[in-house]
Amino acid sequence: MPKKSQTSPENRAKVISCFTNRKSLTQEDIIWTTHLSRPTVVDVLKSLIEDGIICKIGIGDSSKGRNPYLYGFTSNLYYSIGVDFDYPQLKIGIMNLSCQVLIQNTLLVPPTLTPVQIIEYMLQQINKLLQQFSCEKSQFIGICISITGLINSTSGISIYAEKISGWKNINLKEIFEGNFGITTYIKNDINLMAQLTYETHPELPEDFIYIGIRTGIGMGIIQNGEICLGFKGNAGLLGHTTIEMDGDLCNCGKRGCLESIAGEQEILSRYIKLTGNKVETDNSYETLINLSKADDPNAQIILTKASNALALSIANIVKIFEFPTVVLDGWPLALTEPFRQIFESTLRGNLFENISYDLNIIYYQSDPTEVIRACGSSVVKHYIKKRYDFI
Repeated sequence: MPKKSQTSPENRAKVISCFTNRKSLTQEDIIWTTHLSRPTVVDVLKSLIEDGIICKIGIGDSSKGRNPYLYGFTSNLYYSIGVDFDYPQLKIGIMNLSCQVLIQNTLLVPPTLTPVQIIEYMLQQINKLLQQFSCEKSQFIGICISITGLINSTSGISIYAEKISGWKNINLKEIFEGNFGITTYIKNDINLMAQLTYETHPELPEDFIYIGIRTGIGMGIIQNGEICLGFKGNAGLLGHTTIEMDGDLCNCGKRGCLESIAGEQEILSRYIKLTGNKVETDNSYETLINLSKADDPNAQIILTKASNALALSIANIVKIFEFPTVVLDGWPLALTEPFRQIFESTLRGNLFENISYDLNIIYYQSDPTEVIRACGSSVVKHYIKKRYDFI
């Protein structure tokens, strides 16, 4: 088998991928991250600088010897558009190759809109943002739409979004590419966040379970540093695993799902049903936490059940994969006792002793713009593969 050249597509992709989500790197940083030899990194960097996509952007610090050069993506070269659609919330952002969010907007989709009107609303809002951002259309290398529900990431179809009445089999890729003429990708929001979390937290192992709590509950499986996507890009639908065979009806149409017990909207519905009190709030968990602190027994019952249900679901996943690290992102009860203690006790109590002993639970609260960044990161990766013929 012939030896690959130092500037092979694989090596170029490895080096250039280092810069995604980072402003600058030294040669030593690249060598450490890619595990490539110094001559290979020097050779690849030279070719990327000649290609115009990477440049020297400054001088770094050094404890001894000559200060190293800092390398980074060439500024103002290419951009991506990220769309985080977590109904009713809609976030739109424009990023550079380093996935810095340069301009963004956060909106609430009016609840009266039909699916057709929602899509038109999304297109209008993206156009407004594009009008505020001055660059050539040819500089946009992709749009990534992060969306909840079932998708087909290959065809770009949003199969089903349970929180939107009538939303079925909508070809978002076709619609967006037809309107903007920019390559469009459709991705699961939690899978995007799991991959970004791994890439921006070097202390994490290559194998871990990521649980993301948003308007729904999702899971990302990181194995060998890569996200497990499944057949159509939907792997990790933790919120719709069955906890109670004859439980309450979930908004997905099935009974006893985790989300029907611990979901943001569902816990409020449970409280109203249990007490008969009509409660209006934009944050169900915060409202029930405050009621619980005021010694409301019904709020305490609901939050205890939600904590136990989430713990049982995660325990089952840990037993299946035997990954000792779980990142729990955005769980509202993470800093609230006694529910965090109830959660951990139930989780560890449903694991074998040796697995429980090794289990490391990391509580994390991601920034609201992180999903937008994750969209940008996904676009850049697709662009790198296409530009350097590396698949």
